[in-house]
Formats: sequence, structure tokens, C-alpha cells
Amino acid sequence: MNCPNCNTPNDPTNQFCVSCGKPLGEQTSTPAQPPTAQPPAVARSVPELLQVLTIRMLVILLGLWLLRVILNWLPFIRELRIPNSLVSIPTIINTLIYLIIIVWLVSYSRTLWVLWPQALPRYREAGSFLVMLIYIITLVVFYYAVRPLISVVGLGSEALTILQVILFIVALGLLLYAIVIVYQRLPFWLPAIRQSAVFQSPAGNEVACLNCGNLNKAGATFCSACGQPLAKAKA
Repeated sequence: MNCPNCNTPNDPTNQFCVSCGKPLGEQTSTPAQPPTAQPPAVARSVPELLQVLTIRMLVILLGLWLLRVILNWLPFIRELRIPNSLVSIPTIINTLIYLIIIVWLVSYSRTLWVLWPQALPRYREAGSFLVMLIYIITLVVFYYAVRPLISVVGLGSEALTILQVILFIVALGLLLYAIVIVYQRLPFWLPAIRQSAVFQSPAGNEVACLNCGNLNKAGATFCSACGQPLAKAKA
């Protein structure tokens, strides 16, 4: 089958041309069909957006952690006390920073839940696994935020023990759910991982599409399964 756009020979099973990336089919009037070219551009922006949001999240978390360390290190803040108050300034600062971290983690987990299946459709369930791990980290941060307040208010060790048991049960449920996801999907992820490893092979071998994992013949410019551009192997 020859491509109606560039006349390049393609296999009959190809859905997109390996040379120009245009859809293969009976429709020959491709120049007047901008919707066919729009989805690849949108699909390429999703992994980039997820990468930017992930880097931004890591930078924010690192900045909040450094801010907490610096504020607790300063002696005029560490030794400051509010008159007639059981809560110290460092405790208030730590609690506020922990709460901000919790808000950012929950916000990022919701973003990850939406963007991950679009960015990596073959590893869709891996996004749920990462979200479960983020929830567990959120529980740990929540515990560090609430623990000093419980002791300051004077609820006693019984309230702290109850909180620990509740968080343990929730964290255990999230961890078991994450393990089940990995156990069920690992046999399906291994072939895709092997295909991704092919992409790192020297030029001249088959090239795996980073969007769908399909193996393409050497010299192909676009994936024959999804039409995404294939990255060039640098000499």
C-alpha cells in the first residue's frame, strides 16, 4: 500500500505512514483535514505537561522542606514563645508547612490520576500505583502535623494511639492495593519495557514508539500504529 500523501510504500497492516505520519486509508483528500493532525500535537503535549508538573512538585516539596529546616534552625524563632499559649512558634510553623505539603500532594495526585493514562497509556495502572504511594506519604505528613498538637492540647497518649492505629489501617489498605496492581499488571508491563529497551539500541534496528510501544522498521519516521513521530537515534 502506497501512502496517498507521499507515495511511500507501507505494509498493509500499517494505520499511519512511516514516512510522513499521515493516516492510511481510502480517504485521499488529506490536506483539508486538520483534525487528523491535531490529536498527535495534543498527545505530545501531555507527557511534557506531566513532566513539568512533576518537576514543579519536587521543587516545591524541596523548597518547603528547606524552609522548615531554616526556620527551625534560627534561634530567635526556635526560642520564641507566645504568652499564655501552649503552642510554640516552631510548632505552628511546622504544622502550617505540613498542611501546605499535604495540599500540594493531594493536588498533584489528582493531576497524576488524570494525565498519566494519557501520557503513558500502556502503563495506565502504574499511575494508580503511584497515586497510592503519594497517599501513603500524605498520611505520614499528616501524622507529623497532628502529633505535636495532640500532645499540646493534652488529649493524652490514648488519642495518639488511636490515631496511629487508624493511619496504620489506612496505609496498609493503600499499600495492599498498590501491590495488587503491580502483581496483576507486571506480566503486561514486561513486554512494553522490553520494547522500550529496543529504542536504546543502535541505529539500524527496529525502533519502539515511546507513545504506544509498537515496534517499527528501521528508517521509519512515524509510528505505523499511532502516527506519533519517532525520535531520531543520534550517531
